Amino acid sequence: MELSYIKSALELVEGSPLLQGTVAAFCTFILEDPTVVTCGLLIAEEHMAFPTAIIGLSLGITIGDMGLYVIGRYFGPWVRSRKWVKEESYDRARELLEKNLVTAVIAARCLPGARIPVFVGSGLFQASPWKFLVVAQIASLLWTTFLLTVTVHLGRMVLPFLGEMKWPILGGVATMIVALTWLKKRRDKRKVAPVN
Repeated sequence: MELSYIKSALELVEGSPLLQGTVAAFCTFILEDPTVVTCGLLIAEEHMAFPTAIIGLSLGITIGDMGLYVIGRYFGPWVRSRKWVKEESYDRARELLEKNLVTAVIAARCLPGARIPVFVGSGLFQASPWKFLVVAQIASLLWTTFLLTVTVHLGRMVLPFLGEMKWPILGGVATMIVALTWLKKRRDKRKVAPVN
């Protein structure tokens, strides 16, 4: 019931926008999209201000994105020294990523499961850290604003009908979505796995 835990943490500091934004930022390190959805629902219920949510979420998400980039950058020399990838393949991949960094980062922000490989890969292939930071911040801001706005509007329409059961129901739905996604990934891996 991820939404219930995030909601409880954010409601605990409801009187302080600074603390609420900080909690939202930290929650993005654990569960990014559920945190955005929870903030949107809290805005719909007038327990959180939109600017507080957008600032906290964008900062948290950008810090997380840069963390992934730094991991790739740190381990890049080690990976290259192992010769797991041919030097010419590494150079081609680096050149391709450098040309398409903006598209790759924005697409990774919107496509489930693409963030870690693209952001770690950006560090691994030594994309410009400043360019990555700017693009990641813009992509984060656009995606977060979109998802937050949609959630606020849907929340204002749906939450009044759910009454006191709204957070348990939403938590259950979120858990079910996570479980179905995990099961689909397992099934897809089995299809790809070679049969002995």
